[in-house]
Amino acid sequence: MSIVTFILGILLIMGGIGCFFTPIATSQSLSWIFGICIIVAGVSAIIQFAAGRKGRSGWEVVEGILGIIFGFLLVFNTRFAFFTNIVLAYVIAIGITAYGVCKIIASFKMRKLNKALPDEMKSGAWLVSFIVGILIVIAGLVCFFEPLAGMAMVGYLIAFYIISSGIDMIAASIMSMRMGH
Repeated sequence: MSIVTFILGILLIMGGIGCFFTPIATSQSLSWIFGICIIVAGVSAIIQFAAGRKGRSGWEVVEGILGIIFGFLLVFNTRFAFFTNIVLAYVIAIGITAYGVCKIIASFKMRKLNKALPDEMKSGAWLVSFIVGILIVIAGLVCFFEPLAGMAMVGYLIAFYIISSGIDMIAASIMSMRMGH
């Protein structure tokens, strides 16, 4: 089992590197993944209704049918998928900008606390937090005004996650092999 985990870790790293070099394509695949998940949820709602469990409503069938239609639109309609990806990029841009603003506000609170400390305990950590907040706001605004940049950022985050998961699997397999499992 450890060898399989090791090989899967290597494959994840290779896939993550591929995602890193094609961030836009990676983020565009999210609508396809969402579509499949929504189709599965729609089919599941219909199956649960058909199973006749108590407390089920006919609206679950409607929910299931709408989910299946929406899922198929995401998977097979490129315009719909592109629109979904653009909306996702804007949502991420707004979230990044809001996080940066919160970071800036927190840095002012840190500055106030820093002033109350004795001189030997004071630090410039608040200034670092303030600068990071400004940089995050700038990144969020760039993503907002350039949605493709936001989509690329999502692609890079996915790549990072896949690569780090691969590294984690390799480390776990090595530990498992050393323990004799």
